Amino acid sequence: MNNSKELIFRDWKFHLDVPAGHSILTNEEMISILDKDYDTIALINFQNDRVEIGSSSYCAKIAFNASTKEFFISQKEEEL
Repeated sequence: MNNSKELIFRDWKFHLDVPAGHSILTNEEMISILDKDYDTIALINFQNDRVEIGSSSYCAKIAFNASTKEFFISQKEEEL
């Protein structure tokens, strides 16, 4: 089952849809999403006028809407 959360970070609204047990960490420059084993599945790094987005191979989707300043992040449980 996924948990849906909203987070405001640097004037952007993040819509996070991640499995239960995942952690969301923030500091002044970045947001990290960790799985239940504390491995990073998504990283959004804000530096100056640049945004770097990284994800592991099993992060389902990272999208953004620049006009509304919204990010949409969805990660589903892996199927075995």
